[in-house]
Amino acid sequence: MANELKQAWGASETTVLSITADVTDGSLDAGTQTQLDNSSELYPYAKATIYLPNGVTGGAWNGTPTVDLYMEEQDIGGGTDDETPVLPSGGTDTVGLKQVGSFVLDDNATASTAQRRTCVFSLLGVNKAEFRIVNNTGRTLDYVATAITVKVRPFSVAPT
Repeated sequence: MANELKQAWGASETTVLSITADVTDGSLDAGTQTQLDNSSELYPYAKATIYLPNGVTGGAWNGTPTVDLYMEEQDIGGGTDDETPVLPSGGTDTVGLKQVGSFVLDDNATASTAQRRTCVFSLLGVNKAEFRIVNNTGRTLDYVATAITVKVRPFSVAPT
C-alpha cells in the first residue's frame, strides 16, 4: 500500500553498556559506557536490548521485575561536552538522568536462564547520550564470564 510508514533502521547498533560485575537489586550501574552518537542522522527513536547471559539469582521477585534504562543526554545544545550535566557518582542517585524505558523480565525463568528483553524510546532532540541501568527486580543480575550488555539501535519511520 502506498504511503504506509515503514521503519528505517540506523546502520548499526551501539553497545552502550557492558557490565562485568553482578548488579544488585536497587543499584545504579554504568559499567563500561560507549556514547551513542545521534548527531548526524538525528533519528527520532531507538530500540534498546538488554542481554542477561547468566540470568538472575537471589531473593523474591519484586511485583513486576524491571531493569530500568536511564539516559544522560550529552552535547545538549549541539555543541561540546561542556554542556553535559554533572552527575553525582555511584549509589542509586538518578538526578540529572532521564528514565527512557524499562525491560520487564520473565519472573518464571529459572535462575541461570539467559534473558534478552527490548524497549523502544524517544531520541527526539538528542544529539548524544550515555546510558545506565537500575535493577528493580528484587534479585541480582548475575555476571559470570559473559558481560551484561545494553545495545541501542536508532530508527525512524518514513513513508513508502
